[in-house]
Amino acid sequence: MEAYLRSHSAVDAFRTVYLILACKKVNEAPQFKIGVDPFKDMPAGDYEVVRLRFLWEWGDITYRLRPVGDRLLARDPNDVEVLWSDSFLDSHYGGPADGVAKAEKAVKLYPCVRTYVRAGDAHAWMYMKTKKPEDGKRTVYWFDKYFAAAKKDDPAYSMSVRERAYFKKLGF
Repeated sequence: MEAYLRSHSAVDAFRTVYLILACKKVNEAPQFKIGVDPFKDMPAGDYEVVRLRFLWEWGDITYRLRPVGDRLLARDPNDVEVLWSDSFLDSHYGGPADGVAKAEKAVKLYPCVRTYVRAGDAHAWMYMKTKKPEDGKRTVYWFDKYFAAAKKDDPAYSMSVRERAYFKKLGF
């Protein structure tokens, strides 16, 4: 790591570590111990540093991240990773309608298993709030797209099976 740091910036080094950890099969974002700030030597106002911090800490589930997501999307409204993470925060901790809109935008920009399951989950949370049949149908639509493309060892697979079964019981 020291050799890498000598030839690359702290941002590049952290981006590499983030990508390695993000690719692990886990369902929550990696967290640092309290008091450890991996960003302390990085330029605080740099877009990429703020973006990495947002992507790293999205699982922290604090409202301080939601405004950061909005600022990042104001700068780059087509950042699929930020759309995905911010959609999760909106669906689970804010406005489900915003979560649905961001999830659907992410899947439109980059259709893949990760965005399909995010759209399915966003619609599931919206259905739980509205009880509108259209939200239930959209939930099933996105989960079916996810199952058509996902492998059984995908990190979101077991959660998706449970959610899809629940909506099947509801008649969707």
